[in-house]
Amino acid sequence: MDSIASQSAENEEETAAAFAARFASEAPLPPRIGLAALALPGLRSLKRNWPAIVALQAVGLGVVVAYYSAEPFRAFCNVLADWKTRGGFLAAALLMATVSGLVPEIAKYVFGIDRTLGRKRWRHVAFNCLLYGVLGVLVDAYYRVAMYVVGDEVTLAKVAIKVAADQFLYTPLLGMGVLALAYTWREYRYNLQRTFAALGPHWYVTRVVILLLPCWAYWIPMTSLMYSLPSSLVFVFGAAASAAASLLLTSIANESATTGKPSA
Repeated sequence: MDSIASQSAENEEETAAAFAARFASEAPLPPRIGLAALALPGLRSLKRNWPAIVALQAVGLGVVVAYYSAEPFRAFCNVLADWKTRGGFLAAALLMATVSGLVPEIAKYVFGIDRTLGRKRWRHVAFNCLLYGVLGVLVDAYYRVAMYVVGDEVTLAKVAIKVAADQFLYTPLLGMGVLALAYTWREYRYNLQRTFAALGPHWYVTRVVILLLPCWAYWIPMTSLMYSLPSSLVFVFGAAASAAASLLLTSIANESATTGKPSA
């Protein structure tokens, strides 16, 4: 992956998810990668961004506590859950496309990160919305399978099983893999032959494995909170957490693009 220091112009145009595949790595990795080389970029990322990560997790904890202790807030959450349940996969696609595909782009415009409105920008917005709409369906389907297999009761054992399956099976094997594949496809100008030619162990390591440490640091606590809620709210909470992460990465992308180097 390219060095962040050389991405000043392109970082402003990248979405949060695309930038996530870049900001974790300081420089291209050698063909033979040891455990230390894999862990170091993620540790650097966590060192730079842990206050924001912890703050978002604290907000997530507040949501769970408020749900179980405040009746008005619980009623509001149940309205959202009912909307998602009635909407099914279509609601999942629309919600994820909006909060993870569209909202970060609006934030970049509102806060002056990127106010270009050319055809390339609109293509990227359309690509992100479509991608996250598809991912919304994929994630919703996974949650349904997990609830069916493990059960929808909220117990410590079942929450632990769901978190482990989510973070150590679904995320590295499917969730992040699909995201990385989609952005590789866009990087090669939607040429399937070139995209598939780029795939392989080194691609997987540099595009997926290297991001797992910062991903787990954010999502293991978040999914623990998410699965502590009733099953009807799992997707809604997960979408909100994904939106928060996207906005965080948009902010990081802007800082790196402005300074020409990662924040210390």
